[in-house]
Amino acid sequence: GWSDAPLTEKGIEDGKRVGKALAKIDFDYLFCSDMRRTVKTAELLAASHPTKIVHPEPDPAFREVFFGFFEGE
Repeated sequence: GWSDAPLTEKGIEDGKRVGKALAKIDFDYLFCSDMRRTVKTAELLAASHPTKIVHPEPDPAFREVFFGFFEGE
């Protein structure tokens, strides 16, 4: 959703783990939504991956679906 919750400890570990798991894939770009937690996840992925990319390209077009009143339910 669009609730900009901070990244959890599990999310931090998952971001690092995914970066290592994708180590054999060469990235030209790294995109994410503009939400805090997705930017942080992408940064953690890049830091744990042998890539030249340091900062992801955030874009609101990558946001999840907005559930309005039902957000977080």
